[in-house]
Amino acid sequence: MKKMIFILSFILANVNVVYAGYNDNMVGEVTAVMTYANGLILFRLHNQPSSHASCNSSYFAIATNVTDIAVSRMLSRLLVAHTTKIPVNIGFDNAGDGGDGYIRVHRVG
Repeated sequence: MKKMIFILSFILANVNVVYAGYNDNMVGEVTAVMTYANGLILFRLHNQPSSHASCNSSYFAIATNVTDIAVSRMLSRLLVAHTTKIPVNIGFDNAGDGGDGYIRVHRVG
């Protein structure tokens, strides 16, 4: 029985490492949106996280390796939220999988 518990705890402890990606949500008001010539889009929320395990926590990023249509949808939602000052729900990775060095965003909505 102890062996079984050890094995299960080992497996469960490593689940996040294997499946890093979209694993957290945050609601906040968009305070800044920046776009760059290389396709990178950075933005901040008024309650921006102050730390991150492996990325620069100053901004959220829509990474440059996201499809154009997904980028367009997320950017549109961000700009509407920024203009109207209505809080937006962000889905992101709180542990790894940085987007060009910043906190990678997987969902805006």
